[in-house]
Amino acid sequence: MRSTQAADAKQNGGRRRMRRATATLGAFVLGLAALATKPALAGGPEAAAAAAQPPLPAAAAAPAAPATQPAEPAPPAQPWQIAPRGGLTRPVMPDRALDPPASVVPVLMLYGQGVQRYVCKEKAAAAPASTGAATAPGPGSSPPPAAAFEWTLKEPVAKLFDGADHEVGVHSAGPTWRLSDGSQAVRKKLVASVRALQLDGVPWLLIEIESSGKGGLAGTTYVQRLDTVGGAAPPAGCDSAHAGATTDVEYRATYLFYAPRPKA
Repeated sequence: MRSTQAADAKQNGGRRRMRRATATLGAFVLGLAALATKPALAGGPEAAAAAAQPPLPAAAAAPAAPATQPAEPAPPAQPWQIAPRGGLTRPVMPDRALDPPASVVPVLMLYGQGVQRYVCKEKAAAAPASTGAATAPGPGSSPPPAAAFEWTLKEPVAKLFDGADHEVGVHSAGPTWRLSDGSQAVRKKLVASVRALQLDGVPWLLIEIESSGKGGLAGTTYVQRLDTVGGAAPPAGCDSAHAGATTDVEYRATYLFYAPRPKA
């Protein structure tokens, strides 16, 4: 009987060792299967080592593109040139006295903006009619009236602009018109003066001029001052206490220059 029990125990121990071996073999097989399901790394061990490294910064991963070449500098600005002549129409004047001779045509239109400068001066006294005999003040005669003063035009101080609002010259005493291209015109004779359409405007004028230089004013012989706004002398503020004082009154005007009609 004891021999039967010993045989059973030996048989049971063998079965336990068999189960442990089977379990170990199964775990090994499962491990191989798990490895088989992972994607293989291309390149072998070197690729696996590279994959384990941290990613490079973007600047190191790809070299930066070369910087864009700077654009060539623009050519320096040239002094403003006066626009070529022509293409102007003689305007209709509110008074025919402002019309220049028919032998000239309009060639250049400019716009002035600035001030009319006035000085306070004593009015010129009208000379009494002479009888040829000296007269002495009689008894009880009244003393001569006190001197009267008025604002008298001293000079214009203005800038000249073309139709595109480019500053092209200056207008000053004389009167003189001087352009940045070197040409200029100076008053030769006042031909006509007509009251402005604006109540506070300086009169419209027709002036015969003398021109010089090569440029926009070369060859011009007449100029009209038109469309005046502002610039009239102040109505008060000039008296003996202010003799010699000056004041500036803002104005703007159009200046239309004329030159001889081109020969056919």
